[in-house]
Amino acid sequence: MSLAGAALPAATAQAGPGGGLPSFAGSVTSRTYDGRDDDLLTAGLGFAGLRRATPPAVPRRPRCGGGPYGPRRGSPGATRAGWDGCTGSEERAWACRVGQGLDATRRDGDLHGKSAPVVHGRDDTRVPVNHSSRPYLGLNSRTEHGRSALSRVEVEHAHHSDSTAPGFGNRYVPLGFSFQQALDLMWARLTEGRALPPSQVVRTVPRGGEPGRAPALTRAHVPPVPASD
Repeated sequence: MSLAGAALPAATAQAGPGGGLPSFAGSVTSRTYDGRDDDLLTAGLGFAGLRRATPPAVPRRPRCGGGPYGPRRGSPGATRAGWDGCTGSEERAWACRVGQGLDATRRDGDLHGKSAPVVHGRDDTRVPVNHSSRPYLGLNSRTEHGRSALSRVEVEHAHHSDSTAPGFGNRYVPLGFSFQQALDLMWARLTEGRALPPSQVVRTVPRGGEPGRAPALTRAHVPPVPASD
C-alpha cells in the first residue's frame, strides 16, 4: 500500500462554552504532517504502522452509563449519578454534555396533530427511504394513535438531487414537481382548510432512451399526487 501525502496544517482547536478551552484539552500546538511518518491520512499510525501485522491497542473512553450516551431522565442510572450523569473527571463531564445534546435530537414521532407533508424519492441513495421517512411514518402513526395529519408521498424513480444524479435524464424523474405540488397542497390546507392527501406512492415512468437524449418529459411520466390513494 502506498500513500502520497501533502503537507497538511494541524486542526485548530475549537473553543468550549464561554469561549475558553476545557482544562483537559491542554495547550494548542501546530504540526506539519508529511504523509509518511505521522499523518492524518493514517489516523496517526504512520506509514510503518499501517504495515504492522497486529492492530494498535485502543484505550477505552469513559462512558456515562445508562445508555449509549448517558443516563436518561428518570432512569436508575440518572438516579445514581444525578440527572446530568457527569460526575467524575472534567473530560467525563464534557463527554456527557455531548451525549445529552445527541439525546436531545432523538425523534419521538409526535407532531401533536399538526399537518406535515413529506415528499421522498424512492431511489434516494443519499437519504434512503428505509432509514428515514418510512420508519418515521410508522413511528408517527404509533405515537399519535390515528390522530396523525402526516402526509407522506413516496415518488417512484425519483432521486435526491435531480439533475446531479447520473442518468437523471433517462433513468429518473424529477422530484421537484411533486415537491412543488406538496407546497401547494399545504398552502390549501393552511388557507382553505383542505385536508392533505393520505400517504401514498406516486407511480412514475422513466423517460428511457439514451443518456443525454431522453424524450421530452410529459405529465404521463410524472403524474400529480392524487387527492386519494
